[in-house]
Amino acid sequence: MSDPSPATKPPHHRRRILWLLLAAVVGLVALTLIINVVQRELRGPKDQPNPIVLTARQLDQLQLLIQQYVDEHRRSPGQTLEEALQTLADSGVDFDSPDWRSVADGRDTWEHPFIYVPTEQGTLIVRSIGSNGRHEHGGGDDIQRIIKLSP
Repeated sequence: MSDPSPATKPPHHRRRILWLLLAAVVGLVALTLIINVVQRELRGPKDQPNPIVLTARQLDQLQLLIQQYVDEHRRSPGQTLEEALQTLADSGVDFDSPDWRSVADGRDTWEHPFIYVPTEQGTLIVRSIGSNGRHEHGGGDDIQRIIKLSP
């Protein structure tokens, strides 16, 4: 005896298949909604820029200012971040201008002070400790820039 064709299957089998298809569609819709919510949370509100991107821009600005100073004066602007910011201000950087205002206080987007590390290899590391507030020496969520101090 052969299997009955789909048209001749008992009605409870067809109902079971329809319920399975309906459950699969509902599951896919729910999964899509969850994915959209998670993506929206990761991106953050559209009118609020991502703090990681903002901090990376701050570090880029600070790197540019320090590198310009080093190229012109052939030395580091200071051994600490405070010294460097003061030296840059004394050399004519207008930290009140919109271009440089975000780095004037030496703090990242999360209000953590930047880490400023001169190295023996002739470089300078400027680092944000990231949103978690832990100095992970360039690991974890730290964001950093390495500035070459010699030509």
